[in-house]
Amino acid sequence: MRRELIESYYEEYQRELERFLESDPEMFTLEAEIHHYIEILEPVLRDGGQEMWQTLDRIISAKNAMEGIVAKEMYIRGFLDYERLVCEKDSKI
Repeated sequence: MRRELIESYYEEYQRELERFLESDPEMFTLEAEIHHYIEILEPVLRDGGQEMWQTLDRIISAKNAMEGIVAKEMYIRGFLDYERLVCEKDSKI
């Protein structure tokens, strides 16, 4: 019973989808155009895609390294500022 219910929902969904596609012929044109561009871009992405991802990885790695350096520098400066404040306070006492 459960399987039959699921199958009937699936069949009804398929019919709705077919009716929608038949009612809008522009969908077929757009789908064909998308496939056309995919066929054009696929070799380019396959050949140059690896290089693009490697470059992107290098950029992200450099950014992360720079963030680490900046964080360390800010920590050191914060510690030095704290030390300066403590020393000033101690010298006034």
